[in-house]
Amino acid sequence: MNRRRLAVLAGAASLAALSLWYGQRQVVYSQSSAVQPVDDSVVSLRVQFGVTDEQPRKWDGKLSVSGGELVALRNWRPRPGDQVETSSWKLETRRGPNFVRRPWEADALVEPTRYMNVPGIIVDVKTTGATNIEFQTANGSFRVQPASLRAGQPATLLNGAVLVDRTAPAQTLSEPGYENDFASLVAMPGGGLWAAWVGYKSHATEVFVRRFDGRVWGASMKATAKPGDIFLAKAGRDRGGNLWVVWSEQAGGNFDLYARRYDGRGWSSVERLSSAPQPDVYHNVATDSNGNLWVVWQGFREGTSDIFARRYDGRSWGAEERVSTSAANDWEPVIATDRTGKVYVGWDTYDQGNYDVVVRSWNGSGWGDVMPLATTPKFEAHVALACDDQNRLWAAWNESGMQWGKDTGFLVKKEGTALYRSRWVATAVRTGGQWMQPAAEFDQSLPEDMRAFNDHPALVADGKGRVWLFFRHRLTRIRDVPSDTPAHRAAWEIYATTFDGGLWTTPLQLPFSGYRQDVRAGFAADANGNVYAAWPMDNRDYEAFLYRH
Repeated sequence: MNRRRLAVLAGAASLAALSLWYGQRQVVYSQSSAVQPVDDSVVSLRVQFGVTDEQPRKWDGKLSVSGGELVALRNWRPRPGDQVETSSWKLETRRGPNFVRRPWEADALVEPTRYMNVPGIIVDVKTTGATNIEFQTANGSFRVQPASLRAGQPATLLNGAVLVDRTAPAQTLSEPGYENDFASLVAMPGGGLWAAWVGYKSHATEVFVRRFDGRVWGASMKATAKPGDIFLAKAGRDRGGNLWVVWSEQAGGNFDLYARRYDGRGWSSVERLSSAPQPDVYHNVATDSNGNLWVVWQGFREGTSDIFARRYDGRSWGAEERVSTSAANDWEPVIATDRTGKVYVGWDTYDQGNYDVVVRSWNGSGWGDVMPLATTPKFEAHVALACDDQNRLWAAWNESGMQWGKDTGFLVKKEGTALYRSRWVATAVRTGGQWMQPAAEFDQSLPEDMRAFNDHPALVADGKGRVWLFFRHRLTRIRDVPSDTPAHRAAWEIYATTFDGGLWTTPLQLPFSGYRQDVRAGFAADANGNVYAAWPMDNRDYEAFLYRH
């Protein structure tokens, strides 16, 4: 579909506040489970050592803080043999492995590029305007003043060998002793927010929640009455400011949706939201400007998947409504609401024999026509939606090549695009009844080494004129693996960017976010415009790229 260009104005479950980067009120936290939440004076710095090294080199060192207090020191991308202690470290740059081509693969046209694996630390510091951090390393000393650092503008030190930049402080939210996944966030109208996630232990799963009151995190609670077989949990709120948790649970051989409300004093009884004899999964929730709580999901009926919705008006749940209209399979709905009462639902459809993205809106009395968003012969899926403070609808989605997932191989005459041969992010904004593309294409706004394998976008409007785009970028164990060869070991890390009216800003990495490709993370903006992210991570090292906990 053609779009006109428009310069649009602008595992453990971990959480970060992103508003510090662009001049709004700073709300930040530390990340280690051993570190308690701290006040807004704490900032986090990422320090990368040996970024210009061409040969392995030791970067052992230590730091001291004047005019402030060191809160925590952590290893950025841990590798075997690394040591990071209270205020010192033993790290080194190491040569990374190159891909070894096998007989059935095409010969390389150039010699492989040798590259180094760069170590680093994350420094959490309680600061004032006069705080200084002195770094001493095996290759020289330098000083950093945290107050002087700006978003997307790393300080270059020791003749370019060291980079220091601001990052999003984070803290561990989840329960020890569990494997934790499927993080979700919801901001509350009176301030603060709730986090929800799924914890696995002893062959069963439970849903946990935890409240942030704007200053500290309360103790975690279980939203489910007993362990079960739970796939996904989402946090939402109703017009009374009550927390709702909606999850998909298998019982009697079938997955259905269940919900429960917390009013600040106790939990309601569990309500069953779907009852079809086939699975109801991949749900999302949102609250419209009139206070109605919406749940949308992918449900199978007579062997075909469609998109459904239900609405809670503060008293009861309305009847199940089918939102999708195609006879083909429809997948993974998302939902967004604007300030006029409109509700938008987007999803992937196989209506034309390939994956496309469409959107449908609810205007207070009924559903409008299905609006094509990305309907070319390419692979287009995994859509994200958000409405900004001007009631414009923003969309981001994944794209790949044509004939995606079709037969491929040396005997196939019409070869398809292999499942993960390529992946990039596209964006659009709906204004004046038309889809328009921001003036800067997303992938072309990224640094050159990040213009491939960007996945699963998510959008959040901060209520102050900016729309944030979160995405996962692939970091492979072998950096020069060809795109047509399976990359068996990798980490997908979360990055954040926002459109400033002319381009997408320099991506900001969320530390400790390495995990699998299709991770489900939660994002929310509070009433002050602070943006939060909650995500699972699996504590993998960056040598073997194997998960741990």
